[in-house]
Amino acid sequence: MIMGLSWILAGALVAWIATKKINLRGDDPIVDYGIGVGGAFVGGLVCHFIIGGPMAIFSIWCLIAAVIASVIALAVWHIIRTRGPQKIHTSRANRIR
Repeated sequence: MIMGLSWILAGALVAWIATKKINLRGDDPIVDYGIGVGGAFVGGLVCHFIIGGPMAIFSIWCLIAAVIASVIALAVWHIIRTRGPQKIHTSRANRIR
């Protein structure tokens, strides 16, 4: 219980920092919070199953894994998100001006 809550808080903190540092281009920051928290929770669970032991015991390694997983999830989301339609400048568009 304690570990799951710490993973969620770590993911929310990482997402909050990401929304302050990254230009969202009008996107809703709630999506970033969801992806950050989800990535942290999955990363923490994977670490917990690899290390083992009871879930009630706090593990700094699982918390670090949760933060790293949250950063990776947010980075992948923003890489995918920036590949959207972009304005392409062609030679014809330059001649019309």
